[in-house]
Amino acid sequence: MASPTALMKTLTASILFAGTMTIMSNGVAASPAPDHPQSGYGRYYDEYYRPLTVYIDFDGPQRERREERIERRLVDAIQRRLDRPVRFTDSRRRADMIIKARELDYDLSFRITDVDRKDKSYDNRYRYGHGRCGNLYKAYYDRIEEKGTAYYRYQLSVRLKGEMRFKDEFRGRAREDFKYGRNLRAATNCGIRPTDIYPSSKVARLFEKASPGYRHTVAREIRRETLDDLGRQIARIINRTTKQIADASW
Repeated sequence: MASPTALMKTLTASILFAGTMTIMSNGVAASPAPDHPQSGYGRYYDEYYRPLTVYIDFDGPQRERREERIERRLVDAIQRRLDRPVRFTDSRRRADMIIKARELDYDLSFRITDVDRKDKSYDNRYRYGHGRCGNLYKAYYDRIEEKGTAYYRYQLSVRLKGEMRFKDEFRGRAREDFKYGRNLRAATNCGIRPTDIYPSSKVARLFEKASPGYRHTVAREIRRETLDDLGRQIARIINRTTKQIADASW
């Protein structure tokens, strides 16, 4: 006959095994969500099992498809700055909070801020064998520094279901500097003449930025900075709201 100690160990192991099998068969997670926020979880319940649901609406003078891309970028900019879990939705009806960002003004302009005269001796692989005037010895060109600046203004309309509604204006500035080359000339046996042969790969890359396409690239980067600033402002509003909700749940 087994001893009382052995029987107790066997009974304990059986109970633990039965409990484990029950959890596995029912598919219950290790930390199941409570049925009600007041069942002992408090703030933990609200933040992790029922986070604030937010709908973002961007209203600007763009085509609908472009506005959808802007909204996705805006949500990405917001998510990087949130202090607590938040769920974003594409349905107004399912949202606890609706935030509408209306673009009131967006003024983008470019201006030249500096012109620097530069010269560069030709690398050997670019120097020799260039027709009647022979070798290319030294390149002369202008390095242009240009600044793109956007002044923007947005109206933020915020509505928290059953709680509050307010409007605010947000304005700011985004800037981006870039440099490009212009007016390339080369010293040859025939004197200094215009050329389209660059003295080095570095100078070639500088001249590539003189194309209108690169200015469009800079304009897109400035727009991204603007959306990043707008996302930071909206994230502050959401963080302030989720903190107030969490504090009230204690």
